[in-house]
Amino acid sequence: MMSVKLKLFEIMDTKDKWTLFFLSGHGESSNTYKVLPTFIASDIDWRYFDSFVEDRPCNFDTDCNNGSSAITLHHHHNLHLHYLQLTPNEYYVHAEDYAKQFLSKNPQYQKTLFHHLKLDKHCLIDIVFVFQYRRTGRLLVDQFMLVSRTCVALIGSFKENKWTLCRTPWAHGYKELKDPYNNNDHSTVFNIY
Repeated sequence: MMSVKLKLFEIMDTKDKWTLFFLSGHGESSNTYKVLPTFIASDIDWRYFDSFVEDRPCNFDTDCNNGSSAITLHHHHNLHLHYLQLTPNEYYVHAEDYAKQFLSKNPQYQKTLFHHLKLDKHCLIDIVFVFQYRRTGRLLVDQFMLVSRTCVALIGSFKENKWTLCRTPWAHGYKELKDPYNNNDHSTVFNIY
């Protein structure tokens, strides 16, 4: 099944890749986050599947004006792992102390980040939220309803640009999200393993 999902990420268009990624990473899909790459190691919960919603503002460049796709599949030769390179228009970074607390309570992520992805044990670890659709300008109640199904949480390092999907408690994590980082210039990409 993993090879099938990898092939899909190779051949699908940007919107379909984006949808498959969010179906694989949202809070209702099963994922142990122990198998890499995490974006293909989940069982999709099809109850929440709906086609790409055209009337919501996308959180990625649908026109690919920057000369590349918003989501592409790559291979890291030294790690012998595939990864998705994701370029959202906006993202949210959780407070630094939250990431430290989260890691101390979830040792499986430490093993994945430091052992499998070879992150420096002294690098700063962040938790980032990426939404399928832009949240800016949306009503708060509408934003909250979109969280569990149209948002993925990533844990990793900006410095080394290595990330995995992770599951955080939504009620706590959502309330502390501050203003988004604007990435309309596509200068920040996330390499997700």
